Order: sequence, then structure tokens, then C-alpha cells
Amino acid sequence: MAFYKKALQEFEKKYQLSTQTFLERFEAGQMGDGADYFDWYAFAKLLARWRETQPAIRSVIQ
Repeated sequence: MAFYKKALQEFEKKYQLSTQTFLERFEAGQMGDGADYFDWYAFAKLLARWRETQPAIRSVIQ
């Protein structure tokens, strides 16, 4: 999780956009197709998926 959080912070700083705003614009086709944007999108989605599954994993382990 730390890796994804750090990557998102770096993109936010570089592009002066929150990840939420970026996701809205990217999904609306307003951001173009630069490699950074696809990485940003993937990291944001992976972090969201991790946050969704983390409680289930923890409950199984305990």
C-alpha cells in the first residue's frame, strides 16, 4: 500500500491534481493517453482494490 500511496502523491504533486479529480477527468477522456496517466490510473485502481480486500484478508488471518 505504501508504494501505491507514494506513487499517487508524486503524480498529484507533478500534475497539481488530486487523484480523484484525475480519475474523473481520465475516465471522461479529458486527460490524453500519456504513459504517466495510465500508470496513475492503474496505481489508483490497485490501491482502491487493496483497500477493499484488506479487511477480508485480515479477518481470514485472525
